[in-house]
Amino acid sequence: MQKQRADLYSAKIKGILNPSLEIKYEDTENVLRNLQKGKDKLFNVSLYVNCRAKTKQELDTLTRRIYAELNSLLIIPRQPSFRMLQGFQSCSPLAVNKLKQNRNVTTEALSAFFPFTSSFLQADKTGVWLGLNKNNIPLIKDIFKLSNPNGICLASSGSGKSYMAKLLIARYLLTGTKVMIIDPQGEYKGITERFNGQRIDLSRVSKTMINPLDLMGHDYSEKRLALMDLMPIMLGELSEPQKAFLDKALTESYELKGINEDSKTWDNEPPILEDLIEILQRRAKKAATMEKSTLLSLINRLSMYVDGVFSFLNKQTNIDFNNNLVCFDIGNMPKQVKPVIMFLVLDYIYMKMRKDIERKLLVIDEAWSLLGRTEDASYIFEIVKTCRKFNLALFLINQEVEGMLESEAGKSVLANSSYTLLMRQKPAVINNIQETFFLSASEKSFLLTAGVGEGILLMDDEHSEIKIIASPEEHKIITTNPDEILEQ
Repeated sequence: MQKQRADLYSAKIKGILNPSLEIKYEDTENVLRNLQKGKDKLFNVSLYVNCRAKTKQELDTLTRRIYAELNSLLIIPRQPSFRMLQGFQSCSPLAVNKLKQNRNVTTEALSAFFPFTSSFLQADKTGVWLGLNKNNIPLIKDIFKLSNPNGICLASSGSGKSYMAKLLIARYLLTGTKVMIIDPQGEYKGITERFNGQRIDLSRVSKTMINPLDLMGHDYSEKRLALMDLMPIMLGELSEPQKAFLDKALTESYELKGINEDSKTWDNEPPILEDLIEILQRRAKKAATMEKSTLLSLINRLSMYVDGVFSFLNKQTNIDFNNNLVCFDIGNMPKQVKPVIMFLVLDYIYMKMRKDIERKLLVIDEAWSLLGRTEDASYIFEIVKTCRKFNLALFLINQEVEGMLESEAGKSVLANSSYTLLMRQKPAVINNIQETFFLSASEKSFLLTAGVGEGILLMDDEHSEIKIIASPEEHKIITTNPDEILEQ
């Protein structure tokens, strides 16, 4: 510092301005001030880079690349000519510094030398292995210990999202957790059979079905409110008079079955859609002209569920399960009625899972088919907010990333999810994802080029690059590759 002061004084006498020397002097003064205040410490540091290659040509190429990389960081490297042996010994794990090329480094500068950018192994004793981070350190987490156990996977098609979901299901089953799956594409048949689970097929020709008017564990008033959410999905947009007529008809249909506010009546056989339409038809015969047109509109819409193409819904609930793994397969359900079935299945599962406080995991694949509709989304959001009370974890899988990020329902679900898995993304949505999840430029680049089963896990305010890895035995069970399935 005295030398720098003397050089500055000498330059000033000669009338020479030396900005570089002035900056160095100010930096040195700041370091000295921080040392005196105890904010910083000085360390004697030696930094050696050991280059290894199979041939001299590869070694020369690697050396040039390292030179270029260090120069880009304003670091001037030097080769220890005629002292290569001492250099090699200094780089070996013997804690012997033969070169003795030292430099004083402050605490802040020394922290940049720390080579690890991700956490060390922190395993939850009750957790499951999710994958490896970029330092090949296992990520072992227990989602039930998070502030709320809900999570979401956002990924483009073919990035490995279903593979990851199946792996999560398999590993949580081994911990004794009950798992329910809503499977809109019929992808989970293999894993259900492998773990001796129960597969419930819901289709036009299946024997199993859920009666939309079944109380399913709801109390009487709660069920009527749920039906007000379901009916717009079944019948389309309803006017206020139509809603009023529908509510009265529903009340009467339950009364005819002896079901009312008294909890003792809730085990009675519930009405079916045929009973509801008969009541509407009787009311239409007695109604005035304006009321009649409103009732006929409801009857026409409802008739396709009674004697039309969707009449398979006009029956009593005949589903029963008592298994740690239950998969509701709606892959063969007509697409026009899939939103209705998904709503009914979700409602049925949720009411069943509320009966105990054992650990339970509900996996919903293609979740946007529910979240894309306001009525369904509000119901999912209600489950997201309350499921922790019943020790229920929700895992949503979605490839309609743009819709999820831009809709109010999607934003609400994301805000109430404790962890998010981002896998390979399309360029069209990557900027929106970066802004929503506060990703760095390198994380953004990684998501654009991520391989199958690779992604970024956002959990506990940490961003961890993750690679999903399955054992050979697990891979046989969960693979979706058609060629591999044929080989088996």
